[in-house]
Amino acid sequence: MKRFCLLPALLFLLALPVRAAAPERINAATETLGEGVEYSREQWRFDDGAAREVRCITVDMARCTLLLATPGDEADNDGGGGQGAALADMANAAIQNGKRVLGGVNGDFYKTSADGGAEYAPYAALGVLVKDGVLLSDGQRAEGAMYFGVTREGDAVMGSAQPDGDWDSVKSGLLTAVGGELWLVHQGESNLASLRWRTDSPILSARYGSAGAVYDENGGMYDFPGAFSSYPRTAVGILSDGRVLLLCAGEGGVSPGLTVPQLTELLLEKGCTEAMNLDGGPSTQLLIPEDGRFAPGSLHGVSRRIGVGLLAATGRGEDALGGMSAATEAPSRSPLWLIIPALLLLAAGAWALWRRQQRRRGKHAA
Repeated sequence: MKRFCLLPALLFLLALPVRAAAPERINAATETLGEGVEYSREQWRFDDGAAREVRCITVDMARCTLLLATPGDEADNDGGGGQGAALADMANAAIQNGKRVLGGVNGDFYKTSADGGAEYAPYAALGVLVKDGVLLSDGQRAEGAMYFGVTREGDAVMGSAQPDGDWDSVKSGLLTAVGGELWLVHQGESNLASLRWRTDSPILSARYGSAGAVYDENGGMYDFPGAFSSYPRTAVGILSDGRVLLLCAGEGGVSPGLTVPQLTELLLEKGCTEAMNLDGGPSTQLLIPEDGRFAPGSLHGVSRRIGVGLLAATGRGEDALGGMSAATEAPSRSPLWLIIPALLLLAAGAWALWRRQQRRRGKHAA
């Protein structure tokens, strides 16, 4: 009889999310993409014994910033309108507009025509969006909405875009914002325990084969694909020193992806105090420039059209806007800088000619 009393407790323990063991880094190669931006290609071993390739961009927010990437780098484009664009095309458009882009990753989840629903424009990002200081969207998510942002002064922030979150109070002061799902790390700790998980989802099992679903603290449920399966992942995190980490794993199928618990442990090992999950699967992509430009499908052949992305760019906060265009626009703003030197040269020449004429007259008079 006593052994049956333990059954409810055992079932409760089995229902709790299992925290993955800390991953072990096998090797890493790091290079500098530009002042304040580093790129690393790493191998990590996880609790299942498999080695995964992870690629990261680390951004020093004291010297650089993160900008929202949109198709054509258009100021009012949220990725919708049935277009979308490859991340490389977004980055090249930003460069054309004078932004000094050094790397980037894909951004938030988005709806496609296959997902259905007339209320969604194809490729429109689901979450909040701020581009170059302009609010594009307060988001379309009913559950789990959150954001990563950069203030106009250049500091990285992360918070909730739920009705009871801080989004409405901070959005006017942001230079950049992108939405995401799953607040993986909060205040330097795994945040998964604040969510209630189950290991199957009838809604998604037919589409993804194996899936997970997440229940929020209030009991509302929203489905999340492949939470407990190895799946390509993209994440953004804030490190303890204020730098920002952009991370991709399982990109292009070159190595197994990660489960959500494994991704969380990796972000903790990398030193994140805050981190959230971005779009994954075929959208997962990290690009670095080749000879100053971005080639679609760099390294791993990923060039899927996406709604929005995140770009690392030179310049703190608002200083990153316009980038190198400031030098080329300066003459049109101040044409006197071209006229004054020419006038000085003419005046010097006229004075030298007058002096020669005076000397000749002096000689003739003598």
